Amino acid sequence: LKAQGYATAASVGTHVLAGDLGLKQGFDAYAEPKSATRTAALAVDDAIEAIDRVTGRPFFLWVQLDDPHVPYAPPPPYRPRFAGRPYDGEIAWMDSQVGRLLDHLRAQGRFDNTLVVATADHGESLGEHGEETHGLLLYDSTLKVPLIVRYPPRIAAGTKFAGLVSGVD
Repeated sequence: LKAQGYATAASVGTHVLAGDLGLKQGFDAYAEPKSATRTAALAVDDAIEAIDRVTGRPFFLWVQLDDPHVPYAPPPPYRPRFAGRPYDGEIAWMDSQVGRLLDHLRAQGRFDNTLVVATADHGESLGEHGEETHGLLLYDSTLKVPLIVRYPPRIAAGTKFAGLVSGVD
């Protein structure tokens, strides 16, 4: 995309995706944690700054949020709201941060002409089959993840695809 004139930026939440591992190749800007991880709020802050730097040309922005991982510790007000269900609290917290990013695109008048793709690298077992998190067992709870695509000029709202897709798609 950079070769096609796009501004390119990434904002990642985990050191597993550190730019010095070769992942920042092709990006104009690559924001990453200084330690192991950083919150969705910090990653979205960097993503918003990247959007603000782009004027007069299309952009590609990769935002990776790492919050819904053990130990589950959603910030207030999500922690008390999801007492006993901290994973759900982290999902709600992350959702609010994605919403903040989308609201920023709306405020700039860029939302309706921006292709938004949301997916995950894995699910969580949450105790199913004796696994609390992910990575050991291969069941649908960890393998099946959402793939949400929003692009009003080409995809009608509510469109569902019943076929099989993968992360490569």
